[in-house]
This record gives sequence, C-alpha cells and structure tokens, in this order.
Amino acid sequence: MSRQDWNAVARTINRRMEFLDISQTQLVDRSRVSKLVIRELQHNLVQRLRSPRTLEAVSTALGLAPTHLDAVLHGRQPPPIPSSKRAPTPVPAYTPLTLHDLRNLNIDSRGIRHLQRRLEEWIDNLQDLGDLLTDAERLLGITPDSSTTTSKTLTKIHP
Repeated sequence: MSRQDWNAVARTINRRMEFLDISQTQLVDRSRVSKLVIRELQHNLVQRLRSPRTLEAVSTALGLAPTHLDAVLHGRQPPPIPSSKRAPTPVPAYTPLTLHDLRNLNIDSRGIRHLQRRLEEWIDNLQDLGDLLTDAERLLGITPDSSTTTSKTLTKIHP
C-alpha cells in the first residue's frame, strides 16, 4: 500500500475553500458529506480508510476533478483544474474591519462577504467545541447536575 498524505489533503481542502470563499457548512451542503467527516478531513483529525465516494464528493464540491483529492492523498499528480476555476489575479489582503468601518458603513461587498465567512467559521467552531465538550462530559460521566463530581473527576485526571 502506498503512503497516504492526509496533511496534503487537508491543505488542499482548506486552500480551495479559501479560494472559493466557502465555509465548512457550505462544503457540507455541496458535498453531502457529514460535517464530522468534513471536519476530520479539513483538520486531519482522523486518518482512516475512506470510501472513494467521500473524496470524490468533496473534490467535486470544491470544483476539482473527482479524482483530485485521491491523487493528492497518494502523492500522484492531480488532474489540472479547469481554467474557469483557477485562482484569479492575486489582490492585496483585505484589512480587518473596525468598529469605525461598521459605524460609517465604509465596507464594500467583499468586506461583507469576508466578515460573513469569518462569522460562519466562528459559529462552526463554537458548535464543534460544544459537541466536543458534550462528548467529553459523556465519556467522563458528567451530568449537568453533577458539578461537584466534575471537579473530583478532573482532579483525578489532572492532579
């Protein structure tokens, strides 16, 4: 079996999402792959055998050839990206929005899209954090009304 580079897959997904200016939620909707799997791929959290259809669906949702991510995974040259989906001429980085900008509405549509994407990412991250905390509580046997148990359990884990 050839070496698999899941870090390269994660980098490809993240770069392509940035180029397309799409959020994790939008990629989930486009690919019809679960949020958990997209998060695992995007952040290289779990390295395991995946259905070829999963990488095909994510590749296609990112506007790439269906075999693109599989080629990246196995260290092969991926198919070329159609010219209509290549990166545009680079533009200067967009400066962070300030309260002054918002008060004076000195933001253009690109700034609004940038702000919206960042907010969506924060919402996704907060939801993921909530899911992780719920899983941790369940694994540790913590219930909402066992606050004293929580401190005792955590003391046993990290004295």
